Parts: sequence; structure tokens; C-alpha cells
Amino acid sequence: MMVLAVIGATSAIRLLILLRGYLCEILGKYGWFYFYISSGLFFDIVLGFISAHPALYLKLYWPFEFVTMAIGCGLVLEIFKHVLAPYPGADRFARIVYLITFGIIFVVGLIYPYVTTSVPTASYQIGLGRNVRLTQTVFFLVILAIIIHYAIPLGRNMSGMIYGYGLYLGTNLMTLAVRAYVGSNFNTVWRAVQPLSFMASLLIWLWAFWVYAPNPKPPRPTLEVDYEALAARTKERMEALRSYLGRPKK
Repeated sequence: MMVLAVIGATSAIRLLILLRGYLCEILGKYGWFYFYISSGLFFDIVLGFISAHPALYLKLYWPFEFVTMAIGCGLVLEIFKHVLAPYPGADRFARIVYLITFGIIFVVGLIYPYVTTSVPTASYQIGLGRNVRLTQTVFFLVILAIIIHYAIPLGRNMSGMIYGYGLYLGTNLMTLAVRAYVGSNFNTVWRAVQPLSFMASLLIWLWAFWVYAPNPKPPRPTLEVDYEALAARTKERMEALRSYLGRPKK
């Protein structure tokens, strides 16, 4: 009953977020965010239907969770896109590093179960989930540091997206870490905290996306100037290293 109540509440909030996005005509402006919300609504409906069958529910829960994590990686890219929009060079670099990092994590995560049988399936799933959330958190903290350091102005939409996803990431990471340490005894608490923390994030997003409020234009592009200077210095050093390595031996 508790599972159905939580799923019903989160589904209703997701539906409200999508409805407001449609009415405000901003679905296309934050495409990945609304894809994340709509895919979660679909998974909620499916899990709600099968909640009466615990074995099937547990069998499908982790595959759905991994797909959600993968889509969540795109949500972090959405934040990069809007926060770094005035700084195309820095945005391009951040996206490349982010995609390479998660590409490696997911490829290793998919291959690992086939090359070893020493790790129980549950431990492997929790470990992969923790690693993905940890990496997302690192990039999330990096973008927060950039926002604070360069005083990048944020609108209501992006502020809410960051606060909501930050709350969910932090709670998720902590509960996964405790679950990995304590073991299955923590399952009851874990299954209650996870959806409740996400419901809080959904309520923040409902407020944030009730109206369209994009980021104000930053007063000066200092981040892009710093990035271009760093890129120029890196290029010079690489060329110097290439010249040194290509120098004939005496």
C-alpha cells in the first residue's frame, strides 16, 4: 500500500509538471528535463501495475533504475547547456569530458558482470548505481563551483532544476553508500527514503517550472575569456612538447 501511495503521488506531480510545461509552451526549451519527467511517469505507471507481484517488481526495479540513471546523465547535460550557454568553448569542453566519463562507467558496468562471478548481483547493482551517482555529483559540484565563482545569474527554472536534482543526488548517494555498508538490513529504510526524497525534488521542480523564467544574460563573459586563455596555454605547451619529442637524438 505504501508503494502504491508513493508511486501515485509522484505520478500526479510529474503529470502536473508536464501539464504546466505544455500550457507554458516550454517543453521544447528544456527537452531533456521533460523527457526525464515523462519517462519516469511511464516507469511509475508500470511499477504501479506490477507492485502486487513482488518478485516481478524486484526483477524490473533495477533495470528501470539504470535507465533512469542514464537519462539523469542527460539531465546534468541539460544543466550544462543552460548554465554555460553564453560560454560555448567551456560548454563544449565540459560536455566532452562528461560524456567520455559516463561512457566509460556504463561500458565497464555492462561488461563487468560477464567477466566475473565473484560479486553478488545485488552488490554489483548497488555499486554501479553508487558510482554513477558519485560521478554525477562530482560534475554537479563542479558546475556549482563555476556558478558561484563567476557569479553566473540563474533564472527560476534553472535554479529549481539545480536545487531539486542536487537534493535527489545527495540523498541517493548517501543512501546507496549506507546500503552498501550495512547490507540488506537497510533495505526497508532505503526503499522509503529514496522515493520520498525524489518526491521533494519533484515539488521543487513543480514550483520552478510553473512559469517560464530563463537565465538572465551574464554581465560579462569572464568564464569564456579564462577558458580561451587556458586553451591557448595548453595548446602552446602541447606544441612545445611535440617539438621536443620530435627533435632528432644526438
